[in-house]
This record gives sequence, structure tokens and C-alpha cells, in this order.
Amino acid sequence: MRHSEEWGWKHAFVKFSSDVLVLADPVFITRIQKVSSSPDCIFATPDEAKNLDPGSFKSVLVFLQDNELGVVNDLRSRYPKVMVVSGTHEFSLVSSERLARLKPLRTPPKPATRGPIVFLSTPNAGAEYFAQLLALNGAQQPWEYIGRPFISLSELHDDIDFPELIKNAETRYATDDGMAYIFQTDVLASLFCNTSLTQDQFCQWLKSQNARVATFTNKDKFRQAFIRGLLNSTFNRSVWSMRKKPAFKFKYGYFNSMSTQRALRHLAEGEAMLDEISQQLPHVHHLQLDPSAPAPSQHLPDLMKHLELEMPDTPEWLDYTGSFWQTEDAQLGLQIILRELMDRLGIHTLDQTSPVASNRGS
Repeated sequence: MRHSEEWGWKHAFVKFSSDVLVLADPVFITRIQKVSSSPDCIFATPDEAKNLDPGSFKSVLVFLQDNELGVVNDLRSRYPKVMVVSGTHEFSLVSSERLARLKPLRTPPKPATRGPIVFLSTPNAGAEYFAQLLALNGAQQPWEYIGRPFISLSELHDDIDFPELIKNAETRYATDDGMAYIFQTDVLASLFCNTSLTQDQFCQWLKSQNARVATFTNKDKFRQAFIRGLLNSTFNRSVWSMRKKPAFKFKYGYFNSMSTQRALRHLAEGEAMLDEISQQLPHVHHLQLDPSAPAPSQHLPDLMKHLELEMPDTPEWLDYTGSFWQTEDAQLGLQIILRELMDRLGIHTLDQTSPVASNRGS
């Protein structure tokens, strides 16, 4: 529920007509009815649905904490003419085209001749930047179909099924070139912890798909943690997926040095996970980005070669430094957090002649 707006839930229900039944838990129904402006669709809890005839509706959206897939499969078998959709495994998938209303899933295209492109990244390392570069240069753009809201959802849901998520993502979004994914380590860690999916099973899936895998980390861990703390308080996943980067305004109340330290710990755990996954796969391309180095796009030719993509003769580039890091608000906010951490560590009180102070100065 914490990230429900990232899926556009409240806006979607306004467009549902009276021939749509929403079967959901009471807490979800209450939340939607508070924020949606008089939706026409019919809401019902599992107990209330016993007095309704699902066969009289055109579509049924099921979003339940317990046994959601079981309810979906039961309704599909009993009412074959009704379109029954799983809120978790179908409707909630994140992509470039966020469907505002229920739509029938199309027939999956023929399997692509090559395995999917898979970006594995710690949050805010720069994977989205390279995803956009691929698209600019005529390649398929990877998307985070299993997005940040699943971190919250997996803590509450009792039967999130990873193969079901992937199957529905492919049914909805696959092209003749197959699929291109971004998996962030915070989402993977939550799925490994809260669902039946294990890290070994995830690696087996990558190998079975002959996935073309690239991992992304960032040399400047402090800045990466700072960005993560900043964007975690918004509905944005990355500075490269923000709709209005120039209009972004930094607010000091979003986070503090403690949340930055927590983000640093999570980044270390995420990088350790990427190392373990890489060791289990036959061939992985590693990219460590350095925000202080010129033109991170210089990595693009090697990346496209690894992904078996053709580099154009005149490639197009994105200005890596053209994000909100150039705004005074963000630079000032970063300095505030740095000073606070220095105060907490007592660095400013060190004797300037001490070895530690000398090292700091160098």
C-alpha cells in the first residue's frame, strides 16, 4: 500500500465501468475509495463476493493478500467467458506503458532467437542511463517490470509467484526481439527473502533463458546512497526515469545522515549479491560507473558487443551530467549530509598533525 500510487491504482479505478468487479481485501478497498473520485466499478471483499455472481461481470480484478492465484484460477475455471485478472501478477507490472484499464492479454509472440537482455543493478547505479542509450541507438530498452512497489507487496503477500510474474510480463510486453529486463538488487533481495524464489533459482532461470547479462555498480557509493535516499521518498526509481528532471526540487526533510548510512549498507549487500550471482553465470559483463569520470557512455560499445547488438556508425549520446546533480539544491543537500556525517564521526575535531588527519587531507 505504501507504493500504491506508483502503479497508478487510484487513477485506474476512475476509468473502470460498472461491469468490472474488484475483489480485494478491505484495507485496499478503503484506500481506493478514499482517493478515487466515485468509481463506477463494484468493490467486494471475498466474503461479500459470496452474494454476487461473478459471471454477470465483464471483468474481475482480484487483488488479495492471501491465495490470490488460487482465487484467480478458480474464477477462470468457473467463468471462462469472464476476463479474470490477477492484480499482483498481471495488472501491477511496471513498464513504459502503464495500462490504465484492464485489457485482454495477447498471444505471446514466437520465442526470440536470442536470450533476453538482463541488467542487474544496485539502485541508482546508472542502469537506466544505459537502458535509454540502447533505445537511442535502435536497440531494445530494458525495463524494470518487477518494480520497487514489489518490495512492499512481497512483505504482505503470501503467494507471489516469480514464474507467473515473468510469464505475464512476456505475454504483455515481449516483442520479436524478446524481452529486456532490469532487476534491481533491493527488489531481488525482497523477493528472495519473502517469496519462494531463491537466488539459486533466479540464476538457474537466467541460465535456462541464455540471458545476456550485464551488472551495474557505481564507484561513488556515497553519492549513490544519497540519490537513493532522495528518490525513495518520491515515486521515481531513477534520475534517468524521472519525468521532469529539471523541475525536481530538493527538500531537506526527505532524509538524513542515518538514512544515508542505511542506504550505504544496503548497497554493500546488493553488490555482494551481484558478485555471488555473477559467479554462478557463464559470462557476465561488469560495468562500474564513475560519476567523476568524463563520458560514461564510453562503455556503450563494449556493452553492445556483449549483448550481441550492432553499434551504429554514428551513435547518439545522453549527457550523463545533465541530471539534477547540476542544480544548486541537490549540491547543497549533499554538502549538508556530508557535514553531518563528519560531525557524527568527529573528523573535524582531529589533531591536524595526526596520521588520520593527514590521510584525510591527502
